[in-house]
Amino acid sequence: MNTRDIDNRVTGAFDELVNEASRSRLLGEIAFQPYGRHEKTIEDLFRTALRSQFGERVRIPSNQTKEHYNKLHDIVVLHNSVTLAKFEVKTPFTDTPGIRGKTRKPEHLPKDMNALKAALETGASSAYALITPIGCYPVDPNVTMTVLNSRSLKKNEEAIKAKYQIQWPTRPDYETNPLHGKQEVDRAMKQLADERRLKVKRVKGWQKVVLPKPKPNIYTFIDCALYKVQLK
Repeated sequence: MNTRDIDNRVTGAFDELVNEASRSRLLGEIAFQPYGRHEKTIEDLFRTALRSQFGERVRIPSNQTKEHYNKLHDIVVLHNSVTLAKFEVKTPFTDTPGIRGKTRKPEHLPKDMNALKAALETGASSAYALITPIGCYPVDPNVTMTVLNSRSLKKNEEAIKAKYQIQWPTRPDYETNPLHGKQEVDRAMKQLADERRLKVKRVKGWQKVVLPKPKPNIYTFIDCALYKVQLK
């Protein structure tokens, strides 16, 4: 199986993930009250989609053995003794510190990029990062975000949590602030790749998926992007 064929199957799995997420009441509930389930749920949905795309010719185990940098690769695609692809999955929340913390703290996205580089250096044919920020916020009847304190992000977040029981409410400037939204992920992926002598390309997304509502006045979503990582 050549790299183009792998790419086509992986991007097909991305589209399956998007379609499945739009119908997932579980993801809508997780966006509202995650209880630590968010990243594993996305990982499981994507693994199922990959199995559908690759078929019975490959193995995609549910549990991985310990690999480089003392972490597990989130998903591995195997054909006999050949590693066709390895994946890292990140699902940050879109609350006040959410995305920037995941992109900049060494134990999060930087560690994933280290692992993907090691995967390529040790024989994996392809490597990918799936990034799916997950958001939740209250809305009025016009589906406009409800803001309870327009002068302070922190106080607004505290007020939203208290009134609506949203565990990690989306910050009001998520769509426009380049340091705390999708632009920050794009920036971080490029910088982290350059620092490691890697090439990175966003091959799918950003694609917004509106999730089933956990409550009538609560809006939930994920933004999905798939990046391919290569050695320079």
